[in-house]
Amino acid sequence: MDLTVILGILGAITTISVGDLMEGGNPVHIVHITSLIIIMPTTLLASMVSTDVEFIKGAFKNVGMIFKKSPINLEERIKEIVDLSVMARRDGLLSYNEPLKSNQ
Repeated sequence: MDLTVILGILGAITTISVGDLMEGGNPVHIVHITSLIIIMPTTLLASMVSTDVEFIKGAFKNVGMIFKKSPINLEERIKEIVDLSVMARRDGLLSYNEPLKSNQ
């Protein structure tokens, strides 16, 4: 599981709890089951109304990706972007029509 997912969830719960405490509430109100039953499905269904079917299917198919490690190698991707920017600066943007020789 990606650390940013855990930090994001914990951060969201913390900020909502602090805001609730500042207003004189109880942080346990976040886990109010009735509110969750009303808000979560309503948000999901309202989003489904305004979205095409293929995107909805894709979203449900890829929801597990949130909790998995990203398959993208960031170091390699950064090197590719730097190579492209150097090539554009040196040879101009039209040089992108030729394949990258350094990556092959």
